[in-house]
Amino acid sequence: MRILSFIAIIAGLYFQSKEKDVFFENTLQPTVQIINKSKNGSGTAVIVKSTKIKDDLYMNFAFSCEHVVSPKMTVQAFKYSKKKFCTESFRSPAALVTSSQEDDISIISFYSKDRQPCCKTKYDYNLNLLDEVCAVGCGLSESPRYAEGKITGISNKNNFLDTLRTTIPIVPGDSGGGLYNKNYELIGIANSIRKLEMNGMSYPVEGISLFKSIDLMKSKFDNIKHKFVFGQDSPPKIFSSYLWLLDSEFSR
Repeated sequence: MRILSFIAIIAGLYFQSKEKDVFFENTLQPTVQIINKSKNGSGTAVIVKSTKIKDDLYMNFAFSCEHVVSPKMTVQAFKYSKKKFCTESFRSPAALVTSSQEDDISIISFYSKDRQPCCKTKYDYNLNLLDEVCAVGCGLSESPRYAEGKITGISNKNNFLDTLRTTIPIVPGDSGGGLYNKNYELIGIANSIRKLEMNGMSYPVEGISLFKSIDLMKSKFDNIKHKFVFGQDSPPKIFSSYLWLLDSEFSR
């Protein structure tokens, strides 16, 4: 009996460790910070594609919010040790690929010398009230930070899942950060803190935050940029055209 109990404990620790690895690979590593000097602020983006376009050169595409991006900005990506500590970072110029002010969503691009980790996306998913979710953002201009909570509200728009209301706390700088389901698949983008406005006054509601569904990305950019940027068979030479947007030495 003692041997069986020992084996059960070891197995539990092993699977817990594997789950942490999956969480780390799918949420923390693909998260980058947006540094926007023109808006005098910062935000977060989530890498969803990293494509090799030349030797030692990769073009990366990430989801974010519209209100934290501009035509040109800087992305700060983070590197981690084997113990998963954030040990260093590097900066790269970034450019806006496309955005929707109405839905407050955007796609940005930046380049790197190495392939960047990418998150897993989940479209057309089924979510329910009180489902457990987690989020990662670079709030307060810091390295990626993890938070967890539950879904407390679901809104549809034009037959697409539009907004998710959660109990996850978000702070300035988290906008554009990823929302993940229990399988660590990207399902939303951090948008704002919920406020009630009455008679010209704003009353913050504590503990309630809004996330834009990435189903909106698919519906808004499906025939414009989405298939072009995120299609599985897109040839690398297509992405090299984005380098001139970044004032890159590689574009010359």
